[in-house]
Amino acid sequence: GEWLCRLLLVGLTGIGGFLLGRRMRLTDRQSVLLAGALLAGLLLRWAAVALHPLLFLYDGAEYVHFGRHFLEQFAGGSTRRAPGYPAFLATVFALKDSPGAVGLAQAVLDIGTAALVGVLTCRVAGPHAALAATWCTALCPNLIAATTAGLSETLSALCLTAAVTLWMRAPARRFTTWEAGLTAGAASLRPQWKRTPREQPVSSGAARRDRGHHRVSPHFQHGPPAD
Repeated sequence: GEWLCRLLLVGLTGIGGFLLGRRMRLTDRQSVLLAGALLAGLLLRWAAVALHPLLFLYDGAEYVHFGRHFLEQFAGGSTRRAPGYPAFLATVFALKDSPGAVGLAQAVLDIGTAALVGVLTCRVAGPHAALAATWCTALCPNLIAATTAGLSETLSALCLTAAVTLWMRAPARRFTTWEAGLTAGAASLRPQWKRTPREQPVSSGAARRDRGHHRVSPHFQHGPPAD
């Protein structure tokens, strides 16, 4: 099942990258190079996740906890974390509850960011710059490393890049400004919300207890207390 999913994603990335290049009015050769960049980035991220299982330290441990108990936490008015990344984790957990599934999903999100960077750069500086930007984003070590962390940066980068890309298209399409605003709003759901004074000591205590441990259980068995 998982390997079939991976093969399907590789095929979709290659075909989608080529079609995206043609839509950007790149030549066939340039479209193949664009698809190659996205495929290389996807495979590198999967390799990184395989070599370095996802770390859920400090913030990540809380994200896992809220992802597992998403509805009860946010329906009950929890304000310790914004709901964006926990909602993403909750969706992944509903499909498959494993670190590998989260890493696979984050790799796909990050390749989406690389594709959007190419689209955005093509609009600003042309096809050659778009290819260079896509390859640089796909092979960026920091972005690859971020995929192996149980943190919200990968999701936030995708939302922010999508918002900027949509704003660049606003003069050409009706309602694109609304779409860009909604995407930027989704990105704003990523950062940590301000804790209340009552919550702060609990969170600090949880961080002190976690300090010195390299990761939570590989099966996400426990998260920090919610209250």
